[in-house]
Amino acid sequence: MRVLIDDVKAFVYLYGRVPKATLVEVLNQVAERSMDERDLEKSVAVAELKNYGIKIVDSVYVSESFLSLNYSEEELQEKERQPYYIPSKSELENYEFPQYVEPTPASSDLYFFLLPRYLRRKKAWKITKGIQHYCRSSKGIDHLPSLFQRKKLKITHEEYPEFKSLIENVINQSRMYELNGHTPLELDWGIKLTLSENC
Repeated sequence: MRVLIDDVKAFVYLYGRVPKATLVEVLNQVAERSMDERDLEKSVAVAELKNYGIKIVDSVYVSESFLSLNYSEEELQEKERQPYYIPSKSELENYEFPQYVEPTPASSDLYFFLLPRYLRRKKAWKITKGIQHYCRSSKGIDHLPSLFQRKKLKITHEEYPEFKSLIENVINQSRMYELNGHTPLELDWGIKLTLSENC
């Protein structure tokens, strides 16, 4: 049987921020539990959550990585209007780890595009995962050019259209904080990327 705190961690890492009432609802739905908010409070200690980079702010469970993005009140309200993605039990286990990003066809395509540019497969894979991690939020997407510079990624003028298209595909297949774990494609949001050729 899964431990409750593992499910709490997984949902908070997936959503970035989730009200307590919603968290109880999705926990009950996925694990076929029957608990209320008080049961959750009694079962999962605040101190234990802090060890995993999770805080409770005004009855809302928030990951530290989400807090660091400094969303405005308006952005948070827009997030709350989005439906919540409910993973299967087996899929939920993956999200227990804050750095987890779901493998997608788009991330695989990007990896094979990057592979010839690096001597080691591991480096190409790490950069692919790094790009995916940035794509978990629109604010992270804004910082992709700085990631490319740090990783000394060189894209020629001829390669640029393909590269831009690959990044857009990764974005549109990424589970995003703003969309409560949904991908832009799942909610019919096509995100287009503004990216300089001098990335």
